[in-house]
Amino acid sequence: MPVLPRYAVESGMSLAEAGLLTGIFSIVAIFARPVAGILTDRRNRKKLLMLFSTLVSAASFGYGLFRDVPYLYACRILHGACYAISSTVQISITTQLLQKERMGEGMSLMSMSQILAMSIAPNLGLTLSGTIGNQNVFLIAGGLSAASVVCCLFLKNTSASAPDPAAHEAKPFRIQSLFAVDLLLLALISGLFSLMNGVASSYLSMLGDERNIVNIGIFFTISSVAVLLIRPMAGKLFDRRGLTVILVPCLIFGSCAMICTGLAGSIRVIVVAALLKGISQSAGQSSVQAECARRSSEKNRGVAMSTCYLGSDLGNSIGASLGGWLSAAYGYGSMFIIVGGLVASGLGMYAIQLRFDRKKGR
Repeated sequence: MPVLPRYAVESGMSLAEAGLLTGIFSIVAIFARPVAGILTDRRNRKKLLMLFSTLVSAASFGYGLFRDVPYLYACRILHGACYAISSTVQISITTQLLQKERMGEGMSLMSMSQILAMSIAPNLGLTLSGTIGNQNVFLIAGGLSAASVVCCLFLKNTSASAPDPAAHEAKPFRIQSLFAVDLLLLALISGLFSLMNGVASSYLSMLGDERNIVNIGIFFTISSVAVLLIRPMAGKLFDRRGLTVILVPCLIFGSCAMICTGLAGSIRVIVVAALLKGISQSAGQSSVQAECARRSSEKNRGVAMSTCYLGSDLGNSIGASLGGWLSAAYGYGSMFIIVGGLVASGLGMYAIQLRFDRKKGR
């Protein structure tokens, strides 16, 4: 992600075109998620994961091999679509391998591996780009993706080799074929955590420059450490006590983290905000994902997880643009405070969800 815009400019793109190239990934992923859910529920999941992981690898190699602008856009679109499908299949396989009573713990461990990768990769990519060049970074990324395809060979064949014939019968279109409608509120709550993360990642350094807060980047280090420490405990707590006991405090913590960031005038306040944000996103988002898996049946697990991920995709894609508009209109501090209010609105969403649950006897 941090290497691609620079590489695009080197390849002859303007800054605006490089921004579009980077952002089109999330846009394509949003449209691919519903398709991912249907495929995951109707095809052999192990074979799907191998196929789309191979295509992700091909897209990564493509960045390094083809520098012409149309080819870069083609690789980016392929990458976004195939990543959306492969990640949905991957999380569905994970939930299928887990016992329901340990869903939270398993999902927490799964997401921890992703957090570690996302923490290590940006700095590694930038370091390598400075020593071996941007083009070779993408070739290495393609090789790592290819290694994941080899890992797929050792997975259990977790879905039936012969899909249900009824799945292929002509049926009238229903919105439930694309989305798990009863999980949409939970997906939106998950998106609030992604929105918070996207805004912090995009604009925290600018807030630090504006207020002369030195070493503000420690926010991300502390937040990552909090994620790694809290996530396993949060998963076990979810399995024992359910979603409410985790989600309500996490939404409050997340809101307070953004408000503290908006009001911060020193590194001490930033450290407190980082701890609150790490705890909030770590425990809250993984617990929502586990709840979506717990509420779904095996036959519609793919649609359920794609709906949950769709909320995260929307939060990520909206975060940067919304933050830019708010900061231009009201300043960075007010922007973070407004985002804190949006995160707090998740409490109202969850109250509505609980009301629906009571009506359905859950």
